[in-house]
Amino acid sequence: MTLIPTSPDEITTDWINDILFATNDLSGARAIDFNITVVGKGIGFMSDLCRLVPKYESNTNQFPASFVLKFPPQYESGRETGRNLGIFEREVLFYSNCANSVPWCHPPRHYYSTNIGHNDDYLLVMEDLQGHRFVEQTSGINFEDASNIMIALARFHAHFWQNAALEAQSWLRPYSDYADIFPDEIKVGWPLLEQNFSCYMNDQFTALFPQGNALYPEIANALQRRPTTLLHCDARMENVAFSDLSGPEGVRFYDWQGCSAGTAAYDVMYFLCMSVNTSDWDSMGQDLINAYFESLMEAGISDYSIQDLRQDMSLAACLMFGFLSMVGNVVQPDDAGHAVMKATIPRFMKVMSELGVERTLLDFHKNQATE
Repeated sequence: MTLIPTSPDEITTDWINDILFATNDLSGARAIDFNITVVGKGIGFMSDLCRLVPKYESNTNQFPASFVLKFPPQYESGRETGRNLGIFEREVLFYSNCANSVPWCHPPRHYYSTNIGHNDDYLLVMEDLQGHRFVEQTSGINFEDASNIMIALARFHAHFWQNAALEAQSWLRPYSDYADIFPDEIKVGWPLLEQNFSCYMNDQFTALFPQGNALYPEIANALQRRPTTLLHCDARMENVAFSDLSGPEGVRFYDWQGCSAGTAAYDVMYFLCMSVNTSDWDSMGQDLINAYFESLMEAGISDYSIQDLRQDMSLAACLMFGFLSMVGNVVQPDDAGHAVMKATIPRFMKVMSELGVERTLLDFHKNQATE
């Protein structure tokens, strides 16, 4: 095979043809030229994306008109954070082992990926979701879209719920692995978050960070003892595309860099924190939680109560102090970064307040002290 490109500038027609030949239902295609453009610049903080449009030897609708290619970010701080979190490897392993067989939340089809091992030079070649409908992170989400996402997530989680075959997959890491990874990122990121974005936090919320950050490892490990499933781990609305199918069938999640085995409540809590505007919480927040739970039950999960879900969500929400602190390493304090943080930090504060995180942190700390 020709040299694997590490950036869009290194892509060649010969390499494209190697990929086409290696993919079963594309092996009859041959490219004679191509066009490549950068997409999503400034949106995917932990990756660089480009769209590849091959010019085939024979004009045909049999082969995809375009592909999306995903590289590590070119700026070193992003590469370092991604390397430390293991997210480049997680995503390659997800796509190469699982993506094409996942029901619900339908990931983009996987065509090719490098086997990076411990290297941060990776490459993914995926289905292009151009033509799907997307929602911007800064806009907030409406109830219909959010409800469809909740139902799709519930069915996705139910499919992998306490699945022994999933647990046996050596490529899939437990969420609790982050207990060992996050502390170093938190230590560096929290001062940057406080310096650059504390203007969007109230004093009560800011004061909880030291305890929340300190308890991150213990909470991550405690949640791993709850019922587990396959998690997206970055289930926000800007990682969702809507196809032309109606309802939850049209929901498609992409950007699987954080995928893990862990408690389903994490994805539910995270989506609400990232996506629901504070002004909309009273009219839709509880209804979305109920929609998720009812769909989980309809999918056959009978040994998990709504109280279990709320308690797990509250404990999982305590991890958001560490998560936001880590984000201090990634989100740049430019106009785009401020726009995202100005929109999302109030959502975090609202959901975490609704879930009673301050009390949950206190109770967890007391329980740890008595054990």
